[in-house]
Amino acid sequence: MTPSDLEADTADATFDRSVVFETSGTTGEAKRVPYTSRDLVRQAQLGEDAFELLGLGPDDAILNLGAPEPHISGLLLEIAAMETGVSTYNRSLADYEQVLEGGHAEKITTVIGQPLFVRSLADELTTDERSAKDLFPNVEKVISTGANLLPPVEAELRRLWGADTIQEAYASTEFGCIAVRPDMDDRYVPMSDYHEFELLPSDADGPESLVAIEDIEEPTTGSLVISTGNREAYSFDRYEIGDGARVVPTDDGPRLEILGRTDNAVQFGAIVLYEGEVVSALDAAYGESVENWRAVVDVNDVGEPGVTVYVTGDGIENRSDEFRTALVEQSSAVSTVDDFGIIDHIDVSVVDSLADCEWADDDFEPRPPTTAKTLFRAD
Repeated sequence: MTPSDLEADTADATFDRSVVFETSGTTGEAKRVPYTSRDLVRQAQLGEDAFELLGLGPDDAILNLGAPEPHISGLLLEIAAMETGVSTYNRSLADYEQVLEGGHAEKITTVIGQPLFVRSLADELTTDERSAKDLFPNVEKVISTGANLLPPVEAELRRLWGADTIQEAYASTEFGCIAVRPDMDDRYVPMSDYHEFELLPSDADGPESLVAIEDIEEPTTGSLVISTGNREAYSFDRYEIGDGARVVPTDDGPRLEILGRTDNAVQFGAIVLYEGEVVSALDAAYGESVENWRAVVDVNDVGEPGVTVYVTGDGIENRSDEFRTALVEQSSAVSTVDDFGIIDHIDVSVVDSLADCEWADDDFEPRPPTTAKTLFRAD
């Protein structure tokens, strides 16, 4: 299955399930992913193993900056903490204030969340009198739950939180935790006790070219596919998760380098804008007058991401404000961190032709107009 197959399969289904979570909304509307009680037990086991790989245990306490319900990340962090004996004093990024209000800040050893939000929260907590690391003086590590953690952002996380260690966890709504990066070599350890991983190589002719990552003998780039075989917790045998990966064989088994989205998504920093969200926001701002559009992503010299959406159409004017308002309503990712100014770095630029694109924000260096995948890590 592809993400669009799953969306079509679940859109009108009636689930006899314990709970249904929402995904980020690749097509503009979130897919509903059903979980049984058995699925939640599996996620608890995954979270426990992931936390142990990341070196977390009963002596640790986390500041949970996962997304709030109905999304799953905040809940899974909470479940993983319970399974490993890790202390947690809030349920998601939506209630981080209660850690400070409850007088628990000095107990926190680990901050977990999307890197841009983790950095922006530290900025918000900083005043002339104190910083985030003054408020949370015992933070030893930050665990990023977003792929494509850029080096400048990583350096900022160390500085703002006083963390000695930066690690990463890679997850999806469909499967929970998929892989973790316990050290600093940019390679993830796949959670292979729970998933079977396959790769559809970039030069593959079709699904028949799928290869198990254990059988790959040379570093190979392609689309990551999760194969579930006869496992009862999922309603499909194979799922193309929509992310690019590079499989690198090592003496300790295959490792993953996560490259970013392979579908029509705009990824900048911790935020992913899906094509459906951009189209819906353009429709809200312009109606049917937009003939064509293209999104271009770049990062300035301090690691801040920006997006310019170029539009063409007969007699249309720039409606960046209306577009941004509609985009916040469409995108859970943007609205989650909108308080920290992400939306200010998203602009609309009206051009006669997409060949005439000019970068809309003077603080950012332009890249050649291309598909909206400019933050993929190069081989």
